[in-house]
Amino acid sequence: PDYIELIEETDGATILFRHTRTGKPPTRTPDDDTYALFYAIAAEHFPQARPRVEILYLSTDEIIELTLSQRTINTRLKHYDDAISGILAREFPPEVSDHQCPRCAHFFTCPKAED
Repeated sequence: PDYIELIEETDGATILFRHTRTGKPPTRTPDDDTYALFYAIAAEHFPQARPRVEILYLSTDEIIELTLSQRTINTRLKHYDDAISGILAREFPPEVSDHQCPRCAHFFTCPKAED
């Protein structure tokens, strides 16, 4: 996050995570896995506080608040667990992407390109 604040209120504490983005807000609410990490940080380090995750878009000065269910948080955190497990096991399978592959330094030598 670009900004974190612990806000003490009469009805309890809130931990605010704010991510700053350039450009205009997208039509759909962002669903990056990274936002689940903010909730995990809040649960581990600020268990007494309610987490609040916001995205501030600089071009419009608009703030979008993200609310993730516990099930969604767990699913997204599992993506990180799986990635770390793969790294520790030295498994780095390439993922073919029409968007990312042409920009990759290994585009012409990748074994997945032949599939």
